[in-house]
Amino acid sequence: RKSRCLVSALDYRSLDIAKRFDIPAIFIDTLAWLRDAPPPHTESVESYIAQKFFRPPSDSFLAMTKSFNLVGPIISDCLPLPSNVTTIKPSFLVNFGGLHSPVMQPEADIRYVFWIVEVLSSTCVDHASLTIAIPAYLAHWSDMIRSRLPGCRVIFPSMEDFHVELSSCVALLTVPGLESILEAMNLSKPIILLPPHNGTQVLQSKEYRRLEIAVAGLESCLPTSYENAGWDLTGLTAIVQNMNHAIMANDNVCEQMSALLSQEFRTVTSDCISVANQLQQNSKLVKSLGGNGCA
Repeated sequence: RKSRCLVSALDYRSLDIAKRFDIPAIFIDTLAWLRDAPPPHTESVESYIAQKFFRPPSDSFLAMTKSFNLVGPIISDCLPLPSNVTTIKPSFLVNFGGLHSPVMQPEADIRYVFWIVEVLSSTCVDHASLTIAIPAYLAHWSDMIRSRLPGCRVIFPSMEDFHVELSSCVALLTVPGLESILEAMNLSKPIILLPPHNGTQVLQSKEYRRLEIAVAGLESCLPTSYENAGWDLTGLTAIVQNMNHAIMANDNVCEQMSALLSQEFRTVTSDCISVANQLQQNSKLVKSLGGNGCA
């Protein structure tokens, strides 16, 4: 009640509380591009700010919004310039993102991490060239990860630390999230996509594949497509995480994922014209969104 303004990122439920107490509100949305209609309670906000993505919001969505602003991604000006794709000692940054969410299935986060760690353990890559970035709340699992990938680095990076790691890596192996991929595109880093961990990542992964942003995606090894699972994000997240849990026990699929990773690790550390062309295209794509929150 003492607040002068509420700024809410994605959580539209709090907007109704602000309205009841006559508190001005600003809503920040990174998912406007996939919505058919604005979320509940956003009709009363002073400003609706949506981050641009590669697919613009639908006309039906725009017709139902007011005080709506599309802005480019916020990419730090202090990031170092892109490094060369080839280096003497390749290093690969494995990014799991935040993982945890209110609608996550029990233990889906740690199961997902160890699924990917097992896949990595069977690749041709030197484990000492892997940097595994996991959320700080999973820090107590770091020794277990190191036991499966001897010599790897396990980190729990802040935003600034992640920028440094990303700028110095040869390639990014990541969940199909948002910010880390936009940053990698801006830095001209090759991207290899892990399978989606939640509903939003399923839809983002579809866009990344449409635009051929990634060098490769491990989703291509899976026996079942996530895209047939439905649209509701909460329900889709449950279905995806249950599907992942079932697929983890499939040794043939895990072997295919390891083989594909081994192939792509070799590709991104070679002087490959196709990779260089893709990175050039990615740079143009991310610049088309604008930058640093500019309209």
